[in-house]
Amino acid sequence: MKILIISAFLFIIGLGIGNLFSQQRFTEEDSNCIMLERETEILKPTINFLEFAPKIDGILDDEIKHLPSRRFNYVRFHAEETYDVVPIHYRLAYGTEFLYINVEVEHNQIFYNDRAFQNGDGFQLLIAKTQKDNQPTDEYYVIACSAVDQENLKWTRKIIWVSNLTDIFIQISDETKMEFYFSGEKSSFELLLPWKDIPPFHPWHMEDIGFNLKFVKAFKNQPTCDYYVFPDRYLGWENKKPVYCRLKFEEPKIGSGIQQFVQLGRNHMSENDDFYVNILTLSSLSNEDTFIFKIYSNNGALKLQTSRTFDYSSGINKNILKLKEISTLPTEHYSIKWEKPEGTYNGEDQFTILSKFNPIQLKSEIDRTKHLISSGSYTTITYHIKKYDDILKSLKLYETAPKTRGGIEQLINIIIEASKGNDVIAGTTGFFRRAFQSRLDGTYQPYTVRIPDHFDNSQKYPLIVFLHGSASDETNMWGFSFINNGECIELGPFARGRSNFYSTDNAQYDIAEAIQDAIKNYPIDTTNIILTGFSMGGYGVYRTFYETSLRFKALAVFSGLPYVSNDTEKFPDDIYPNFMDMMKLKKFKDIPIFIFHGKQDKNCPFSKTEELVGMLKENGAQVSFYTEDNLGHQKMNSTTILQYHQWLEKVLK
Repeated sequence: MKILIISAFLFIIGLGIGNLFSQQRFTEEDSNCIMLERETEILKPTINFLEFAPKIDGILDDEIKHLPSRRFNYVRFHAEETYDVVPIHYRLAYGTEFLYINVEVEHNQIFYNDRAFQNGDGFQLLIAKTQKDNQPTDEYYVIACSAVDQENLKWTRKIIWVSNLTDIFIQISDETKMEFYFSGEKSSFELLLPWKDIPPFHPWHMEDIGFNLKFVKAFKNQPTCDYYVFPDRYLGWENKKPVYCRLKFEEPKIGSGIQQFVQLGRNHMSENDDFYVNILTLSSLSNEDTFIFKIYSNNGALKLQTSRTFDYSSGINKNILKLKEISTLPTEHYSIKWEKPEGTYNGEDQFTILSKFNPIQLKSEIDRTKHLISSGSYTTITYHIKKYDDILKSLKLYETAPKTRGGIEQLINIIIEASKGNDVIAGTTGFFRRAFQSRLDGTYQPYTVRIPDHFDNSQKYPLIVFLHGSASDETNMWGFSFINNGECIELGPFARGRSNFYSTDNAQYDIAEAIQDAIKNYPIDTTNIILTGFSMGGYGVYRTFYETSLRFKALAVFSGLPYVSNDTEKFPDDIYPNFMDMMKLKKFKDIPIFIFHGKQDKNCPFSKTEELVGMLKENGAQVSFYTEDNLGHQKMNSTTILQYHQWLEKVLK
C-alpha cells in the first residue's frame, strides 16, 4: 500500500490527526473506502442565497468566492491499493430559480473518458425527497455531468441519469448549464440547475431537501477514485434507493424589486379535475401582481386564455391560484405559458388531461369479445390494461403523461375494434409491445416486436432476438434499429428484469416463451433465429446460447462482457457463468459470432472482449471481430453497421 504523501496531508490537515492515521472504513463490506471526515445528517453550513445567477463558464466568479469551500467526506479506490488523495472541494448556493454547484479539483490532469460521470472526470448530483428517520428514498434525481471533448459524447455533459428508481437517461433542458475549465494545474466544474428541471423540488416548498455529491476522478496510471459527500457506493444505480444528507437554506434577501418562481400544482389530471398554479414571490415590498395564462394544444393552437391577480408582501409569499377554466378542456397534452401584462416575466410548462380509465370495465369488454380475435392479441390487450392501470397509480403529480394518454386511447380503440371482429394487433407493423401468459406462474409478461412494413403473412421471416442492456427494458430495442436489415422480424424479451443478467427471475424461461409466442403468432423461419444483445444483453447472448445452443443459428454481441463479476461469492458461477472458461466455450464451436466493442469502453472493458475473441477462435467459433478506436460504451458507427449487415446477410442464406 502506498503511503499518503504530502498532497494528501495538505488536504486532510485540519480534520484532526486521528483521522489522518485511522483511515476508518465507512462499511465493513467495502475495504477500499476510507473516511476523510465524518458526515453530518444536515449539511453545514446552510446553503447561501444568491440574488443573481453566476456566469457559467467553469470558472468561479469573484463575486461568489465567499461561498464556503466544502470537503468530500469519503474516498473510494477502485483497487485494493490505496493511492494519494486528491484535494477536491465544492461550493453550493441557490437562487429563486436555481441551484448552483461548483467543484474544484487540484490535479494537473483532466480526463474525458466515456461516460465520465462514471469513469472520470465528472460528477453525480443527488437531489431527493427526504423520508422519515432519513430512510433511503424512492423519489429523487441523479444529475450526471461529464468533462467532454468529443462530439459523440456530448450527450453525457449533462443528463438526468436516474430518477425514481427506474427512469434512466432523461434529457434535461437547455436552461441547465454545465461547463468545466482546466488551467493546467486544476480543473473546475460549474452547474446551474433550474428548479423547474427537477420538480417538485424548491427550498421554499419543502422544509428540507436530500442531497449527495459524488466526484469521479480518473488518472493516467492508476484506477479511478470516487469522492463522496455522503457514503453511498450505489449512487446512480437503478432500483437502489439512495441515501443522503439534508440541505438547509438560508433566508433569502434581495436589494429591491421582486423575484418569482412558478410551478404547476399538477402536471397531469383526469377530466374535470381541479387545476392550480403555485407562485412563489420574494419581494422587498408589498404590492399586487397579475399573471396572464395561455393554454395551447399539442398542435400549437391557443385553446384558452385567462388571468389572475393576487397580493404579496415583503419577504417570501406563497400564492395558490386555482384555474377552474382548465378543468373544462378536453383530453389532450397541453402547454401552458404565463406572462405579466407588462411583459417583464414569462415562463412555460406542460400538462396532460387524461381520459377516465376503468380497467375492470375494459377487461370485461375484451373478455366478452375475445372469441373474435387471436389468443395472442387477447393476451396482449389484457397485459396493456393492467400496465396502464399500474402506470396511472404510480404517476407523481409533477409528471406529464402524453405517451400514457396516447397509449390508453389507442388501447380503447383496439378494444372497440375487437368488438367488431377486427384484430388490430394481428395486423400491426413496426415496433410495438406484445405479451404472453407465463406457463410458470400465469403472469402476463411483455416483449417488444418489430414487424417489417411490407409484412406478408404468407411468407417465412428470419427472427432476430435482441437482449436489452442493464437499467433498460426490452423497449430499448427501438434505439437499435440497425440490428435488422429490413427483412427480419425482431423480438426483444423483457425477461422479468432490467438488471438480472438473464440469469435470475426465470429470465431464461421468459426468453424461450417469448420466442415461442412469436413463432405462434407470426410466420417465422425457425431455422433462421439470430441472437443479439448490447452491454448486459451481450453477456445475455453468451448466457442464453450456453443454455439453449441448438435454437440459434448465429450470435451478435455489441459491447458485451463475458462475465458478471469476479466476486464469485455474490455471483456464483452456477448462476452467473464466467465465459472466460475454455470448457464453457466448447459449446460455441462452429457458431458464427459478430462481436463489436469500442476500444475506449470503460463500462465493459475492451481488453476482456479481445481476450475472449481469441479463446472463442481457439474453440472453433467463427468470430467476426470489429472495433473502433474512438468509441466507448455505445453503438457502432455507420461503417461497422454496414459490415454487420453484410455478415447478417451471409449467415441468413
